[in-house]
Amino acid sequence: GTCTIEEVIKQNNQAVALLDGKHFHEAIQTAALALQRLRKVTRKKSERVALKQGNECIDECMLAHNVGGPSDDDVIDEFIYRSGIILPSVVTDSALITSALVFNTALAHQLFAAAMDQQDPLCHALLRKAK
Repeated sequence: GTCTIEEVIKQNNQAVALLDGKHFHEAIQTAALALQRLRKVTRKKSERVALKQGNECIDECMLAHNVGGPSDDDVIDEFIYRSGIILPSVVTDSALITSALVFNTALAHQLFAAAMDQQDPLCHALLRKAK
């Protein structure tokens, strides 16, 4: 069916909720699907999203959800972000949406790998995908 920017944003925010709940595999799947849907939405001429100057900033979105804030989780080290980027429903900047989805997908891979046994080959594969 037809997908809208609003649905992509909802799916991004669902991926962040899954990350927060430590459901890393599901977060990866949800964020990846949102990226695919965003490509379809931005390809359609009728739904082409305009880039806005200075109105929407990824840093503001990161700060709003405390990305990289303190954590009591000893599995996560100080060099890995702990939270994904939640997007406000009013975002129209496709570059911002894409950046948030790529960040959240990579973060899900990193957090999934960090929660695994470091000797597991899947751990290393997940970290490579996070690059």
